[in-house]
Amino acid sequence: MKPKIVFFDCAQTLVKVDWNLGSFMVEVAESLNLQVPAEAGNRYLDLYRSRLGEYQRLNLTKNRDLVREFWIQINADWLSQEGLDPLRAKALVDASDQRLFSEESKVFQPFADVVPCLNRLINNGITLGIISNWDISLHRVLETFDLAKYFKVALASLEEGVEKPAKRLFEIALERTGFRAEDALHIGDDAWDDLQGARNAGMRAVLIDRTRHSSIPPFLSTLDELESAFDWPAVYNPA
Repeated sequence: MKPKIVFFDCAQTLVKVDWNLGSFMVEVAESLNLQVPAEAGNRYLDLYRSRLGEYQRLNLTKNRDLVREFWIQINADWLSQEGLDPLRAKALVDASDQRLFSEESKVFQPFADVVPCLNRLINNGITLGIISNWDISLHRVLETFDLAKYFKVALASLEEGVEKPAKRLFEIALERTGFRAEDALHIGDDAWDDLQGARNAGMRAVLIDRTRHSSIPPFLSTLDELESAFDWPAVYNPA
């Protein structure tokens, strides 16, 4: 039975993510000849965590400019804390964006099987969406790699104020696309967030494990195999 809509998780499902905020910011600072010790990355993380509530509230606005101002301010405070010029904060954000949101990014890279899979599904009359535990930057990542055009919706949990495995995030995706849960299939790499979350919302769900080490068979090891999962009996009887 072919689904009418397929939802995807993003990180480690569509896009390979290699991300450590603290060490990343140290590297960016060094690229601007701002000398910070390696342990400054941990202090950056502490600063970010202390303002996580504010960051979550700003994501709810879905306003990229407000979120950018948050990063400029946190970078200014970090630079001051490290004894450096806080006026370099904007340059730090610009350099971070260039490293994150470019086709040469070392943090984000789409897997090779993604675009062929998306094209096959669309050519087969299937609508596509994303349900991801991510922040507002999800959209920039999709735009960077020309992926946004494939999806009717792309839900980032921080923008919606609820994250997987809560069934509400899946329900929002269904409401915005106009499909019923029984018409949907969700693909993701996390057995709890993706499989259980989707199933709690009444969707069918399939695990993708690109490492091939999953203890939850059957699972996909590549999106090249996705269509074969349409007929997996277990997929259509969520627990």
